[in-house]
Amino acid sequence: MSAIKDKKRNTWTAQFYYTDSEGKRKRKRKRGFRLKRDALKFEKEFLEINDMKNESFEYYARLYLEDVKNRVKMSSYEQKKYLLESKIIPYFQNRRIDSIKPRDIRIWQNIILEEEKPNGKKYSQTYLKSINNQLNAVFNFAVNFYELEENPCTKAGSIGSSSAEEKKFWTLDEYYQFNKVVEEIRPDHSLAIEVLYFTGMRVGELLALTPADLDPINNTIKVRKTYQRLKGKDITTKPKTKKSIRDITIPPTLTRKLFRYITKDKSGISRYERIFPFSSAT
Repeated sequence: MSAIKDKKRNTWTAQFYYTDSEGKRKRKRKRGFRLKRDALKFEKEFLEINDMKNESFEYYARLYLEDVKNRVKMSSYEQKKYLLESKIIPYFQNRRIDSIKPRDIRIWQNIILEEEKPNGKKYSQTYLKSINNQLNAVFNFAVNFYELEENPCTKAGSIGSSSAEEKKFWTLDEYYQFNKVVEEIRPDHSLAIEVLYFTGMRVGELLALTPADLDPINNTIKVRKTYQRLKGKDITTKPKTKKSIRDITIPPTLTRKLFRYITKDKSGISRYERIFPFSSAT
């Protein structure tokens, strides 16, 4: 460490060498410190930050994942982890984070845009947006908490779209035509599809339903939780958003069907047992 006294100004100057992102040795000088210890403190902090910048992109991606792990739902965390490990880290993993420039982001984006799913189709616009968002999140994390000077994604721009493609809806006749066939094969699946069709609830919300969520007097279903299976474990959590907590009115005929199904066996389905004990893949 070195601090030089400027006798004319009665201040101190921090002056030292460091290695930049291209491996070049450079000199750093900053004047105007009132005390010697302030100049030395600046040098120490600058070198610590510069050493952190020597770390790879993967290092920061792992730090980011550890940071968000307890701040988001487990399903969201697993999705972020999957996108980073499958689409982003393999490309940038050994690059020093401050050596990654906007042009590098553009090259990576073009690679992702050309990728195909196993069925030969390109990724959807919303999926492309999700992938790009995770790359952007890692750089923002490094900027906000580890003094990275800038996020190269800002200049590179984004890919994909936050708006989903146009969805096609079944008419009531089309729905009846489909569910008539399903009912002959699997009545429980048919009933689950009927609940989805007449309520518009998410699949996870459907799979979390228990008899306690049904109100036969008012013909309503209370949506208070969502179900998913992660890494072989059944997980029930709160719905996706606060607005997702709601009561949905259903036709009386559907109410009767649900209660017939719940009590179809002598033992029946207990009050807090899942009505539809299968997974979203079903």
